[in-house]
Amino acid sequence: MKFSFLNQRKKRPAKKIVIIKGSCRQCGNCCSHINICEEGKWVSKPRHFKKIVAETPEYSRFKILGKNDNGTLNFNCTWLNENGTCKDYTNRLDICRDFPDNMAIMNKGI
Repeated sequence: MKFSFLNQRKKRPAKKIVIIKGSCRQCGNCCSHINICEEGKWVSKPRHFKKIVAETPEYSRFKILGKNDNGTLNFNCTWLNENGTCKDYTNRLDICRDFPDNMAIMNKGI
């Protein structure tokens, strides 16, 4: 199963091409206020997220914050240290390891 995510601190621009350059700075900004996409469909209901966690228990590290203006669930990763780094960066999830992929859009320009 393929997952990806979107950093959703600001409203998502419609049909905008985004090019992300650089590499991970381990700052934690992309791990907060994110949206999760499962096989091309944004997670917008808690029961959808519960299904994901049942199939892939490692995703229980994400906490639902609420919904954004688009009706998609916002999540925070609970595995962040106070300084924004990952508690287990070496063994992070594929969704984190693959970031950014072509389904992920950063709106902050990190």
